[in-house]
Amino acid sequence: MARNKRPPKLPPSGVITAMFTDIVNSTRLKGLMQGDTAARRDARFRADVKEPHDTIVLTCMEEAGGHKVKSTGDGYLCTFTDAEEAVLCALQIQDQLRQSYQHATWTIASAHWAAHGYCQSYWG
Repeated sequence: MARNKRPPKLPPSGVITAMFTDIVNSTRLKGLMQGDTAARRDARFRADVKEPHDTIVLTCMEEAGGHKVKSTGDGYLCTFTDAEEAVLCALQIQDQLRQSYQHATWTIASAHWAAHGYCQSYWG
């Protein structure tokens, strides 16, 4: 039976803005997670940090009209046709991550848990 698949979303063309996100020091943060084994710490990291991060980044990106080019493991490369939307998206991601993690059971110094966005416009 054929499945009803949506056609793939085409990447933007022309002048585009790229946004990169990254969970700073993610490897170090994994090691700070509670758990007696590496597998348990990894599972805790995925549940407490990675999955909420991914949900926030991808939701904000889609709402801003962005296109996910690729996952980098602990971040994303996204493109936008509107530079202002890309910047607003990066700011919204930071705000939502800050709110999401403010009551976390784990701690890490400064804002290293927050994904940061870097935007650069270029001709496609």
